[in-house]
Amino acid sequence: MKVKQLLLAILCLVVIAACVVWTWRTHFAAPKFNVALHVGLGQVMAEETTRAIHDTGKVVIVTLDPGAFPELKVQMQQFKKVLAAHPGTSFKEYQLDTEERPNFHYGAGLSSRRYVRMVNKNLAAAAFVSFVGAPDLTDKAVPELKASPKLIAACPPPPPPPPPL
Repeated sequence: MKVKQLLLAILCLVVIAACVVWTWRTHFAAPKFNVALHVGLGQVMAEETTRAIHDTGKVVIVTLDPGAFPELKVQMQQFKKVLAAHPGTSFKEYQLDTEERPNFHYGAGLSSRRYVRMVNKNLAAAAFVSFVGAPDLTDKAVPELKASPKLIAACPPPPPPPPPL
């Protein structure tokens, strides 16, 4: 009878430990964002890029520090994985320095001035892929462009409208 009690106690402890591990993994160690959504975004960005450049050419990727934005890290991993399956493409990555300014964040922060400089330094690029949003090209900036590569940009949805008064 004591052996059954001992086995039952051990079984209960194992179940309790498994519950603790499951709770910790799903509530505390799990990412705070929808991983499948960001994997899908990275994949679609890569597929649209390869379609736009007909599977050949140099791609310039504009991004931020993925360590500061874990969802960006997931997107970039999937983007590079899909792009690697297209041997006619190559890529160069630019990580923007945010300079600790709040206007630089995931999905926003690519200025027209910086975009023009990057395009003019990479005249052979077939496409620019921005994970930092689309630049707001002004009438003054457009004539400064020495090339017109394809631009594929991940942009966040617009903020919701303010509540009615």
